[in-house]
Amino acid sequence: MIKMEQGRTLVPLLILVVQIYGMYVILIGLIGIKQESFDITPIPFWNYGRNSTVLYRNLVDKIVWIVVDAMRVDFLSNTTMPYTSKLLDEAYGCNFLSNVKSPTVTLPRIKALVTGDIPTYWDIIQNFHSKQIYQDNIIWHATRDLKRKIVFYGDETWVTLFPTEFTRADGVSSFFVMDFTEVDRNVTEHLDDELRHLNDWDMLILHYLGLDHIGHVHGPDSSLVPGKLQEMDLVIQKVHESLATLPSPSLIILCGDHGMANIGGHGGNSYYEVTTPIILLSTDKMPQCFQQNWRNLDEILSVEQIDMAATISALWGMMLPAASTGKVILSLFGNLPITEQLFIAYYNALHLCKFFDASKTEFTTEFDLLKSRHFNFLQEVVQTENEGKQILKNYENLLWRMSKSSSEQLGEQNLSQLLSGMLLCFQSTVMLHCCWNLQTYDLLIMSFASIFIFSGQLLPTNILILLNSWFIYKGYNFNLSKLTSELEFSWFTSIHYSTPIIYFSSSFIEEEHYLRHYFWGAAIISIALTSSQLCNVAGSKAIVAFSRIVLILILHRIGSAWNQTGQKWSHLIDLSDLLKEIGFLNVVIPLSVALTGFIRIKFFDVIHIISIAAVGIYKTKTHLFPNSGGYLTNEIQVVMLLTVFYVINSARREIRPVSIYTNCWVILAILLQRYENILLVTIVLMQTTILFEIFKDLKPKAEGKRILVLWFTYAAFFYQGNSNSIASIDVNSGYIGLTSYNEVLVGLLIFCNTFSLPTLILLTYFENLQEKSLAKEIQLFFTTLCRSNSATVCIYAVVVLVFRHHLFIWSVFAPKLLYVIAFSVFYATVILIYTLNILLYQRFIK
Repeated sequence: MIKMEQGRTLVPLLILVVQIYGMYVILIGLIGIKQESFDITPIPFWNYGRNSTVLYRNLVDKIVWIVVDAMRVDFLSNTTMPYTSKLLDEAYGCNFLSNVKSPTVTLPRIKALVTGDIPTYWDIIQNFHSKQIYQDNIIWHATRDLKRKIVFYGDETWVTLFPTEFTRADGVSSFFVMDFTEVDRNVTEHLDDELRHLNDWDMLILHYLGLDHIGHVHGPDSSLVPGKLQEMDLVIQKVHESLATLPSPSLIILCGDHGMANIGGHGGNSYYEVTTPIILLSTDKMPQCFQQNWRNLDEILSVEQIDMAATISALWGMMLPAASTGKVILSLFGNLPITEQLFIAYYNALHLCKFFDASKTEFTTEFDLLKSRHFNFLQEVVQTENEGKQILKNYENLLWRMSKSSSEQLGEQNLSQLLSGMLLCFQSTVMLHCCWNLQTYDLLIMSFASIFIFSGQLLPTNILILLNSWFIYKGYNFNLSKLTSELEFSWFTSIHYSTPIIYFSSSFIEEEHYLRHYFWGAAIISIALTSSQLCNVAGSKAIVAFSRIVLILILHRIGSAWNQTGQKWSHLIDLSDLLKEIGFLNVVIPLSVALTGFIRIKFFDVIHIISIAAVGIYKTKTHLFPNSGGYLTNEIQVVMLLTVFYVINSARREIRPVSIYTNCWVILAILLQRYENILLVTIVLMQTTILFEIFKDLKPKAEGKRILVLWFTYAAFFYQGNSNSIASIDVNSGYIGLTSYNEVLVGLLIFCNTFSLPTLILLTYFENLQEKSLAKEIQLFFTTLCRSNSATVCIYAVVVLVFRHHLFIWSVFAPKLLYVIAFSVFYATVILIYTLNILLYQRFIK
């Protein structure tokens, strides 16, 4: 049986596995289970009121629904979309602001558009593995009830959701973001053929992806964006002119599934992510839209994205989807007789009433009174228009409140799972502080037995497991004084392990980078001021030591100002924006690569230097020619081949493995970074070089030194522009060198890029440790890392439990939960790779 001292790195790894599973259980419990709409029967509109089939009827012949992925509300203008602007000016259309719920990714947003229901947060994960939809929706009602023919071209997510509903369909992959042109050209080629056969379909759905891809790669301010919007405008012109030849009125619906953040991604809840346009263009004039000043965003009527399902249903005279909590956009029907407008509102309110039980009697009571007033109005011999409009206004007010209230009735959270996950996180912390006296085999059994038992969701069993850990803790006579001495308790360690308390504030979660940047800079100054070693240094050595501290603080200030991240001030200009505005990136990219090679010159290897140069050429080339779309795989293959040669050559020269890993990671980090972020690799390498010289000069305590390195990784994580919002994830990095979508490779590359700078810091830290004490120091570092993560997961488990009904649970706290899990996976991956490396070294080299 292997003793714990021989396999000590396995202990933190097992603890992290338990913590990851615990946070996963919390995530599942938080999302809960929402009642699927196939359990709910749609309410038919007939047999309600007088002449319902006449009052609720088909109003348009054909509908062309154009979804432009990541269409921001500020993209529409006379310059970018002149034909669409002209139609709005001439009252051939209405423009609305659509409020989109988080998470702002494609799958849940398509579901919201067609079902009128708010999907669960779990759809953000299913976004990469979409399945057939089983919720009642407008596509079903159109094809099954009305026997309408629907044709689709574009994002293959629609084809996955509706595998049998479309008369014709051709889906394109939405995940290969390097494709800006072909992915849209394929859709438009099909469009030309469909417009020649207008009588062969009733609804045509087009989902264009090029704009979203441009945003992911180059951001919303890219020079490619206006051209793409003009392309979309030409599509609208082509469709509108073709539909105008039909004798009956037809409608074009232009909308975005979600918006686009200022950094180009989406998934968060910033204004430009959750606000998209909904533009309805008719072949006939729409006098009800004539008074609208569509250019002033403050004057445009705001609606919910889920209102689209109800509105399209009313346009075609269909039953509302069973789980739809949206309201019909009544202003769109202002040209109809008042009796028809009232019936649409009445049917919508009747549908929403079914979502309220006896506790919501105020809605049903108000509806009954309004319905009575409505029916009395219909029986009047002389119907006054003002009376009808007043009833309609009351309906509209009631619908708004009912829709808002019913939309908030999301799936019930599983409190048992929340408590189970929380207890599992606390149990892992107990295990961490008692496992050093256990054997590896015992700990392995206890860890995975805990996972399987906790997955049973039996709360009494969970409590029993926690108590069992306590008995183990007591039975092995754990030495608390030893733990205290290992932690070296001070204000420094106290702040570090209590930092997760900030997560009780949503604002601190959104703007965490400010605190992390402050901690890193303040820690350097504090160590310098409190170090006795600095006081004993005199003359030129004192100047050198002081200069190093000043220089690392200057570099930190540059790194912290490089990308403006977070939520409230992400729109402000930063250093990377300045570089792009003045066109200085053409110089910065090769300069950064050259400086990086110079910093690593002490590990000189001709092949490694050539590899770095090849990466620099590749990044410069793709920046100068953005339309290349990143297909330059020949250069990537050369870099990979050179890297393999470098590893083989370094192994033959008996170079330390950690130095080989660091040099390879430098190449990968440069390759995956956005163009403007390449200099950050150089800045981090310079800081690490200076930091380890400061360690030699000031000789801080061992635990404090390890904590300082962890603080540096947090600061560097936010240097890249990362945040606690999903929108800050750089999806573009997952497609470097790929010509097609591979979810494993794409996910791996995105993960590597997200944590590229923290990984670089850890590698350089290991590289600077003395060879004779390398194994022991790394084991101690992993212990500190695991303790730090234990504090985070335990405190955040409590945060999620306390704020599970908070207003920002889905926009702030849930995304942060995903990042806590991601950090745990990152730490576990580092430890796993190191452990495997040790095993391989002992097996094949020793």
